[in-house]
Amino acid sequence: MKPWLIEVLACPACGGGLSLRGEPEADGEVVSGALSCEACRREFPILGGIPRFGGLAGQSEDAAKTVARFGWQWKEFREHLPEYRESFLDWMKPLGESDFQGATVLDAGCGMGRFAGVAASLHARAVVGVDLSESVEVAQEIACARDNLHVVQADLLRLPFRRAFDLVYTLGVLHHLPDGEDGFTSLLRCVRPGGRVHVWVYGHEGNEWLLRWVDPVRRGFTSRLPPPLLKILAWLVAAPLHLALLALYRNAGRWPFRLPYAPYLTWLSRFPFRHTQQVVFDHLGAPIAHYYRREELAAWFERAGLHDVQITSRNGNSWRATAKVRT
Repeated sequence: MKPWLIEVLACPACGGGLSLRGEPEADGEVVSGALSCEACRREFPILGGIPRFGGLAGQSEDAAKTVARFGWQWKEFREHLPEYRESFLDWMKPLGESDFQGATVLDAGCGMGRFAGVAASLHARAVVGVDLSESVEVAQEIACARDNLHVVQADLLRLPFRRAFDLVYTLGVLHHLPDGEDGFTSLLRCVRPGGRVHVWVYGHEGNEWLLRWVDPVRRGFTSRLPPPLLKILAWLVAAPLHLALLALYRNAGRWPFRLPYAPYLTWLSRFPFRHTQQVVFDHLGAPIAHYYRREELAAWFERAGLHDVQITSRNGNSWRATAKVRT
């Protein structure tokens, strides 16, 4: 870990300050050592340059399997594509590049670090990516190449941070928790007064066909498959889908009729086949996946007492929402 990280860390058990034990290497990283709580005396190891704040104890079987599945997914599908920058900025709307400049930012549920790396490139003062799964090992490879990026392994419901972040965002994570609002509430504890929170979740609206036909198969069958076998199944599904994307959706504007699910599939058509396979794996593989209505998401923000709330649709099948924490 980079020594500056201690400024934003706190004990996830009692909220106390942490002290660092370990010497930086030549590149400034503390590769091994420990973090000690000054209040409750708990210790948390630093392994491979990543602070480790607990495992899956106390989680349901489906929650633990969901974490493990995404850890496998992001270690297997670890491509870093140039298209991710534009996609990240689209997921973050109505926020833009200026909202990152000079800011201390938390990427909650960073996976393999593809978006944390983009956020760090937008001249943020500091970006911290946190994830509970083994995908932090891949994200750390990106962090090692950027002075303003670090990775922490921790549970989103037990985050080891002070209220130190100007911006906390989470993309595609809350809908994979047992209760998305619990995760949302946990994130708010990390936002400084006057700071901003931003989330993206699956929408119920626009996904009726998926909820009717695909989701029952996910719950009852595909999420129970071993990941290597599911990867093969995802390839078999993705192959004809990708051909349709190339033949129909990449130039959707030339057709005299409206294509089904056009906004989302037109966006997906810009990516290579491996990304299509990963998207299919993602939709079929998670033991937990919720699809939220707009009013459900709005209620989270209302109950949290946030202001300047803005909720917008992305591709007609998901929701982006951003708001400020009151001072």
